[in-house]
Amino acid sequence: MKNITTVSVKLESELKKDYERTLNELGLSMSAGFQAFAKAVVRQGGMPFEMMIDPFERKEHQDELKRRIDEYESGVTQLVDMTEEFE
Repeated sequence: MKNITTVSVKLESELKKDYERTLNELGLSMSAGFQAFAKAVVRQGGMPFEMMIDPFERKEHQDELKRRIDEYESGVTQLVDMTEEFE
């Protein structure tokens, strides 16, 4: 018999409901879903899906956006209508 251990996971309530509902549709329990995920991580030597930061959410992009908005609001920069250029 395999040695089994218990793992406690914290999830947001709505995420847990959605996760459980999705697994139920697949005919899996939450435990089986976590087991499949853990096996995939071990098998692939990392996350079984691509993990990336949304470029828009990066701090340097947010800082640049704020700088440009501040320039526009203070009158330093003006918006230019480029629609005629693309017609």
